[in-house]
Amino acid sequence: MKPFLHVLVTGFFVLTVATALGFSQESVPTGPSEGLTTAELHALDSQGNPKKRAEKAIKLANEKADEARKNALKGNSAEAENAANGFETALNHAWSDIEQAEGQGSDMTDTIAKVSEATAKHSDKLSEVLERVPEQAKPHIEHAMEVSQRGHDHALDALEKAATRQSDPRRRASRLLDVADGRAMQVKDATARGNSEDARRAAQGYERALAGALNAVDVGQQQGQDMETVMNRVAEATTRHQGTLQEVKGRVPQEAQAAIDRAMEVSRKGHDMALANLEQSRTRRSDAAGGSYGSSTGRAPMGGGANSPMGPPAGMGGSGRGGGPPAGVGGGRR
Repeated sequence: MKPFLHVLVTGFFVLTVATALGFSQESVPTGPSEGLTTAELHALDSQGNPKKRAEKAIKLANEKADEARKNALKGNSAEAENAANGFETALNHAWSDIEQAEGQGSDMTDTIAKVSEATAKHSDKLSEVLERVPEQAKPHIEHAMEVSQRGHDHALDALEKAATRQSDPRRRASRLLDVADGRAMQVKDATARGNSEDARRAAQGYERALAGALNAVDVGQQQGQDMETVMNRVAEATTRHQGTLQEVKGRVPQEAQAAIDRAMEVSRKGHDMALANLEQSRTRRSDAAGGSYGSSTGRAPMGGGANSPMGPPAGMGGSGRGGGPPAGVGGGRR
């Protein structure tokens, strides 16, 4: 079985993964149960199938991140450190179960999206914990933050791949917009950390995800589907994205500027295309109600149809992303 997801695994795989990620044996703080109580582990194992276990593990990771923050605010550094370890352990279990469920043929797209949301949200919470614990506890919190950041990146990679397998263009476009949302926030976070390479890669990922979403909208229109809800979301999302990208543009190093500029250009063109298509859709609906009916779909293609009044933005097509895991990570809990 070829693993679909890149997982941060537990058990005897953890040292291999840690080495690939650049951690020494001494820097890997969690085993397959560290930071979780016997009752919490039993609750995970008692779930009937890997999909349910993954959902339970994500919920537990959320609880542990909240617990770490609350204890840090109270000055309970040991408890905060233990909860951060529990967050990492629960996340490891979630990835392993997601991989197992994928291997059994389950569609785990929604579950992967939950991992993406959780890891994005909890990176900020762990940052707050880091500021409040004593020096001896910081390595554990920093490691949990690293796991969360890498987990978020891997979740976006996995969500993008899962989205491209969706047969429904509306669902595919929606999930790729989720990825674009995540990549835009990664650009901002990487810029705040001063990591120009991460900012550049996140900007490239944003450009790719948005292009894939617009391609899916185009496919849906050519199939005669009503894509107006998705186009509204494109218009709203790209407005946010342009604000985020504009905010970081003046702060990223020169080597990342080109990627930010391309992402901003694609976002602007996608926004303009969405607004133009929404206007055309409304006009055609109005004409149809008045007895004048144009195309059979009632809307114009977003960029790629033979009869489209506008061409696609330069460089925009499908997702352009091949399969395969990030280098050096694989395996899973059995």
